[in-house]
Amino acid sequence: MTRLTDHFTLEEMCATKHKDIDNTLPMCYYDNMLEICEILERLRRALGGKPIKINSGYRCRELNRAVGGSEKSLHLTGEAVDIACENLDDACRKMAKLARLCADFDELYIEGSLRTERVWLHFGYKNVGLGLGRCGFIAK
Repeated sequence: MTRLTDHFTLEEMCATKHKDIDNTLPMCYYDNMLEICEILERLRRALGGKPIKINSGYRCRELNRAVGGSEKSLHLTGEAVDIACENLDDACRKMAKLARLCADFDELYIEGSLRTERVWLHFGYKNVGLGLGRCGFIAK
């Protein structure tokens, strides 16, 4: 296991159910993923040390297409992560804490399905710190 921070590994950030796709993080995006993980460590502390489950971190182009991701997704450069949430309240709580911890975020969305009530939190942060502050709720 390659530790990026105390509680997050490179393998976790590149994990996929699509075992036929090589989703190895290119070294040129390593610092981006490290920055995301350092912010996640701050979130974990703010949540009282509760573990954070990652649904999706880095995605190569092939994987991003397979999961229906945007062609301009920050996942492609290791600058985004999807965080598992128990329910909408949990997603809102994590969203509020992340916005306070990292005011110069670029993307902060609660995403999910109204049909299945499955929700997750998408967090995007560009290492250059554009701080676009795009946030909202995306239902499918």
